[in-house]
Amino acid sequence: MTTTTPTTGRPFGRPRAAWLAGAGVVLIALNLRLSISSASALLDALQTDLGFGAAAAAALPALPTLSFAAAGFFTGRITRRLGAERTVLLALAALTAGLTLRGIPATWALLGGTVLGMSGLALCNVLLPTLLRAHFPARITLLTGVYTTVMALGSTLGAAVAIPLAAWAGSPSLGLAVWAMPALLATLMWALVRAPEARPASSSDANGTYISHPASASGSPR
Repeated sequence: MTTTTPTTGRPFGRPRAAWLAGAGVVLIALNLRLSISSASALLDALQTDLGFGAAAAAALPALPTLSFAAAGFFTGRITRRLGAERTVLLALAALTAGLTLRGIPATWALLGGTVLGMSGLALCNVLLPTLLRAHFPARITLLTGVYTTVMALGSTLGAAVAIPLAAWAGSPSLGLAVWAMPALLATLMWALVRAPEARPASSSDANGTYISHPASASGSPR
């Protein structure tokens, strides 16, 4: 008769999953204000270079605010369909694509890329606190402090280096497009993150509750 000895080792997957989620949260937080503050710093240079009028100049800084306002309406619907983690991944992909589009030296690309990118950014902004509660229920205060600090640093960095970066790139449009690289890095990192196991299905809507995608919640791969 064969006997089986149960193993009592630590589940090595859990620390790795926590590190991936933590790194993803930090990268998302870094991107939350980078593209907004850099565009504000380059507004005059963009208007001179692209030659757009007062209407576009007024619309550009207003688009992030409008996108963030609309996010509260759409985030819950998208999350109920895709799950929180997939929604954030889709949002990061939209942010990366929008920031890349802004590298085209044309007014339509600047405005269209801003709408696309800020829509993705708004979804991340709404869902990030919810993801902290889902992935780090015992460290919410610590991680909230970390992402708030990183977000503020990203805002300062974007405003501080936007003009020198545009001069180095050769145009303000290309200077804005450079910020697609940290957005792409956040996208690639978040693609490795999975929903936490053994967590009840709920919603990441305006009430701040959490939805894990059904496939992820059952432990099957996405």
